[in-house]
Amino acid sequence: MSLKARLISIFALALVMPLSAHAMLAEPRSLEVNGFFTFSHTSVSFDGGSEGSTLIDIEPALGYFFTPSWEVLGKLVLINDSGFGDDSSESHIGLTADVFYHFATEGSMVPFVGAGLGILTNGGDVNDGPNEGDTSLIAPELFAGVRFPFKEIVSINLTAGYRHTTSYLGFDDVSANEFFLMGGFSFFFRGGFTQ
Repeated sequence: MSLKARLISIFALALVMPLSAHAMLAEPRSLEVNGFFTFSHTSVSFDGGSEGSTLIDIEPALGYFFTPSWEVLGKLVLINDSGFGDDSSESHIGLTADVFYHFATEGSMVPFVGAGLGILTNGGDVNDGPNEGDTSLIAPELFAGVRFPFKEIVSINLTAGYRHTTSYLGFDDVSANEFFLMGGFSFFFRGGFTQ
């Protein structure tokens, strides 16, 4: 190895060592309950056109950290909204399974990325025709965000993401692309973030 390569390696280690020594990470086997409020805009594509809608929903969740960086999160998705710009209404209830990777940081903020999939059941008068089903598939769900842990067992979470839904509202040939912003809190009833 050349002298230049060794100096670059030593310099990189000198930068990384203080960060890893004081990194903010979750304790392994930490268990948290989350509450998210989501603001989203959905663009729906169907034969003969497309349409958009904006809605707010609530997503309670339960998360488990296998390692300080890797977490699995299950979310209950509850949506109630008027659809397609008229007097009809729609409702969804379903589950998503997500995997998160949290980056170790020195400061009081923990960035993360994640992906997941899910299934929704659909109801309401939008979903009453003879050709409609009652389930939709979410695949994929992609997101990135940041946590602000404080007092080790509480975290404020901000997330931006995208999800693709097939059979949107239960209509077989309708797909939707949703961009969303989520905000919420996490409460750890086992483990938590440490520095």
